Amino acid sequence: MLEKIKKFGWGYLLIGGLLITIGVSFISAQDAYETLAIIMGCILAAVGIGFSIYTLLDKGRGIRFALRLSVGLSAIVCGIITMIARGGAIEVIANILFLLLIIDGAFKLQLSVLSRRLSYYGWWIVTALSVAIIISAFLLCKLTPSDPARLATLSGTVIISDGILNLLSAFFSSAIIVEKGDKRKNAPDAKDAEEKDVKADEADE
Repeated sequence: MLEKIKKFGWGYLLIGGLLITIGVSFISAQDAYETLAIIMGCILAAVGIGFSIYTLLDKGRGIRFALRLSVGLSAIVCGIITMIARGGAIEVIANILFLLLIIDGAFKLQLSVLSRRLSYYGWWIVTALSVAIIISAFLLCKLTPSDPARLATLSGTVIISDGILNLLSAFFSSAIIVEKGDKRKNAPDAKDAEEKDVKADEADE
């Protein structure tokens, strides 16, 4: 029992709960993307300022100094532009988010294939959700709505679906790990090694 608890997909469970919370926030807060753009702009500008100050405090000068300083100043400029021109930044942020959802859906699709090979009940639910998330994220990436409120609602729905998918994956992944562990234990080589260890212990006694 303790072994099964240790091998349970707690990471999937945590990510799933986090994604559902984020998805609900996107749906309830219609200006979620604008807020996210401001936050990302502030972070980018702060990192640029910190990096620039660190570079200026360095006594060394030369090409490396110029490159590092240009990177810091570029980060500051990009951060300010992100905060001011939020419209363009929102589309970029949304496309990055949709790309991450597509990648996550592809990984879960692989998990569903493994579940089907091991004949786990309900594997088709993971498959259907994975395909739906991949298609939805791809369509939203190609046909990104211009209205930020509508974009936030649609994004929140897909994110919640991905959160549910991660919750389901927690159970399927733990079952797969336990199944593989049992197969290794029941393998002939493992049994022979175990018998040899027992005989060696008896000989020592």
